[in-house]
Amino acid sequence: RKGFAVDLARPVLRWKAFANYRRERPEDASSGAPPVTAERMSAGATFSLNQDSWVSPSIIRIRQTGSQTDFTQTRLATEFTASEPMGGRTTARFDVGTFDDEKGVNVKRRVLAGSVVSMRRHPGRVTSTISGGIERDENRDLHLRDMTIQGTLEVRWEASPSRLLVTPFLSYISRDYELQGRSEDRAGGRLQISFLRVPGLGDAALSIQGRVERIWRLIPEGTHDTDEAVEVSLGKRISILP
Repeated sequence: RKGFAVDLARPVLRWKAFANYRRERPEDASSGAPPVTAERMSAGATFSLNQDSWVSPSIIRIRQTGSQTDFTQTRLATEFTASEPMGGRTTARFDVGTFDDEKGVNVKRRVLAGSVVSMRRHPGRVTSTISGGIERDENRDLHLRDMTIQGTLEVRWEASPSRLLVTPFLSYISRDYELQGRSEDRAGGRLQISFLRVPGLGDAALSIQGRVERIWRLIPEGTHDTDEAVEVSLGKRISILP
């Protein structure tokens, strides 16, 4: 393939603007490669709110043209990130895009996605991580959509410094797929207790984990069940080479 690319970036006050363009196509049609010309354009900026926080909006457009395709993708994306007072970081992302192929059938789509992840440190040797997200994928020709919603919470408590670690974990996910005729919800929890130094075994670590998950298969089965498990593991560092 042959082509070219251009990248530009320039600081403007508290903004750092950028733009780029790339174009490529097959150089030799006899190689068997699909004769598709691909173009990608993007532009955006990063705005510094302070030393540890910034927001980055951008727009991206991709086009692929050939004898059997005329595909275009247009996306608007934004990322925001900020530091937390006691350590850690919160990052949020939002993305909306449209997809279409003038030579295809039932391929016109609109996708909306958003997520947030926040990791924080708390007094008493506690660290928490919470995350959530949603994705909605709509087929605009068939008037059907797939949607996923999920969230998790994990807490790490160092009950005894360098000796005992307690880690509870909660999760939830909902999937509603109209294009596949399937819908289900899952909710689960996990508790892990780790002894980082086991008396009599040197620097060996012993971990005990209990897990339970509830599954609701709403469409098409209309059933539900519970999955439970207990796991015990022992790890020890050994030297292979003298």
